[in-house]
Amino acid sequence: TDVTIGELASYALKVTLPEGTTPDLTVVDILPPGLKYESYSLVTTNAASENYLGAFLLSADFVGSVPAPVVTGGVSDGEDVTFTFGSISVTGNNIAADNAFLILVTARVLDVVGNQEKASQTVLPNSATFDISADGEPAINSGPVNVQVVEPQITTTKSVTPTTDVEAGDTLTYTVRFTNTGSVTAFEVTARDTLAQGVAYTSLTSAKD
Repeated sequence: TDVTIGELASYALKVTLPEGTTPDLTVVDILPPGLKYESYSLVTTNAASENYLGAFLLSADFVGSVPAPVVTGGVSDGEDVTFTFGSISVTGNNIAADNAFLILVTARVLDVVGNQEKASQTVLPNSATFDISADGEPAINSGPVNVQVVEPQITTTKSVTPTTDVEAGDTLTYTVRFTNTGSVTAFEVTARDTLAQGVAYTSLTSAKD
């Protein structure tokens, strides 16, 4: 998935639990430098679980109760955010499809050096861990989900005519060409042309290839 600087990226962390009562759950969203946590929401219904591709991440509504978590961390660039849940109950109906809910995490793509214009686009990996303290098992790692930061890349060339036999009062024509070699459109581009000593600006003509 491609993102741009300033854009909000949403990550769906799917939690599937056994029927009965889970005494506690700790979920850590491991954010890389270049992403900063903004907000979260809990999704417990099939209708609300549709992603940007039109797919539903929950095959059925969650049947049970899940409390709001205590949220810590996520206050600075690349800082992990931790969701600490109390007791979660899942109704015992022998239907596995309704044992899951989503933590929808929103993070902002920051305007930092690592995300800015470069020869190759930046890839930001995000993963999460899930841990129940009382089960005696190590935390489960989701594995990474990657987004790619795409940015415009402006290259500039400048030429002048004539280049020889110039006298006072002659007109020089400078041609400045800007080319966006990046993968997204550049908006609100500002260009500054510094004139040589002894040269005065007279007029401007612009054109697009």
